[in-house]
Amino acid sequence: MKRILNLCLFLFAMVSVFADTPKIGELFKLMPDSLMPYLTKNNRLDMIDFREAGMKAEVNNLLEGISTMTYLSDDSLCVKMSDALRIDMKLIVKGDNLLVRVQKTYIYNKCQTEEIVSLYTPEWQLVDTLTKSSFLLKRDEELFKEN
Repeated sequence: MKRILNLCLFLFAMVSVFADTPKIGELFKLMPDSLMPYLTKNNRLDMIDFREAGMKAEVNNLLEGISTMTYLSDDSLCVKMSDALRIDMKLIVKGDNLLVRVQKTYIYNKCQTEEIVSLYTPEWQLVDTLTKSSFLLKRDEELFKEN
């Protein structure tokens, strides 16, 4: 009987901890415009609404292009801002803190990308930023096709 009571208390504690954890969609809605300059707040709200309704989450962005939310779950999302920029967001736990990991992937061409990974608090205060570039070498068959 004690084991069942302890298990129930543990499960109740876990449920209360996870109930306080915000969903990534809510944080995306509250994201400052300066961190997502392509999209207005209404664009972000529309993307979430479209995705939750099972529709294609496409909006016209401020650069007169189309941005698409390609993935949404409780703890992560992915937005293809344009052919040259993809943004991935994920909730992570670091120590006792909940953080929002925002990865911006700039695609220069098929062989070169640059990733900027930033960590924010749920209130969108910057914690840390890391930039990394990747240069992929073309395979021989790709070089021969170009000539």
